[in-house]
Amino acid sequence: MELEKHRLQERFNQEYPEIKEYSSNSGRKYQIDQAHMHGRFKGFMDLMREDLKIYNPEMSDDLVEALVTSGIVEGRNDEMKILNQNEKDTRNGKYQGSKCP
Repeated sequence: MELEKHRLQERFNQEYPEIKEYSSNSGRKYQIDQAHMHGRFKGFMDLMREDLKIYNPEMSDDLVEALVTSGIVEGRNDEMKILNQNEKDTRNGKYQGSKCP
């Protein structure tokens, strides 16, 4: 999302009025406003899914979905939140993806 915002600059809010930006302890975050239709993000989210599978072909579809939707889609279930957390904190040994050096 940061790359798209950088690419579009001021046009980002015009192109993606459904995306709300907020800050957290871990940095800037983006979330799709559920009041708007977000079907047009399907292509963008599909691209993120494909890229994750290319880099980590053995990664489960559930984990890919958890990673792609984390911080973007509201109302994710607890299982998806746990999958995402396992990838963020590799110290617990429950991650499936490639650990960064």
